[in-house]
Amino acid sequence: MHLLNIMEFGYKVGVDPTVTDFYESMAAASRAATETLATRMRYVSFERYTQRKDYFQLPRMFGGALMPHATLLLSRGFADTTGMTVRYASNMRALRNGDAATYFNLMDLQGDGQSDHTLINGAVGTVYVEGVELSEQWVEVAYTGGLYVASDDLYENVPGWLSEAAMAQASINLMQNRALTPENGPDLVPIQRQLADLIAGHGRFLPQAVRPVASSPER
Repeated sequence: MHLLNIMEFGYKVGVDPTVTDFYESMAAASRAATETLATRMRYVSFERYTQRKDYFQLPRMFGGALMPHATLLLSRGFADTTGMTVRYASNMRALRNGDAATYFNLMDLQGDGQSDHTLINGAVGTVYVEGVELSEQWVEVAYTGGLYVASDDLYENVPGWLSEAAMAQASINLMQNRALTPENGPDLVPIQRQLADLIAGHGRFLPQAVRPVASSPER
């Protein structure tokens, strides 16, 4: 799958995308860039996924006597906020078995804004919980997400920063192909710096966040 338009990418890097061999080389570099970015930025994959469930056990919450709060890092990014459910119970079995008498919802089911204890960043894949003491509790987040495919294996609605990162990584991949790059080709350092900045700014690196104990499916 591609995070960038191959034709536009070719003209940008000065490689004629109408030449079949060149196009195939750029497509291969783009596919490799997609896989590399998914791994380096900790998204696992950008492909569409459905019916994911992440389970968290919170040993403690921050805030003390103040408003308790915690950040949950979902196992996948680009999560849909519509249809997401966030609930908690004293044990995982109550959540897994759907025992409504023993679990509590953290989202705004009453539609009044007063009962919503979550702030969700769907792109990064985080759920911020505030105002409920969840120490020693289990939290389940059920959600869908990922990027849709438009055509020609091109993801649609790709954020600009992710497309730029894909072009940078694909350019680095292309420069390793001597058929497309002369022996004394372009300097890689500026592109590598650009890529490093994009990864640092948008990667799912949240050391303070709580990570899932288990996920279904596992990937």
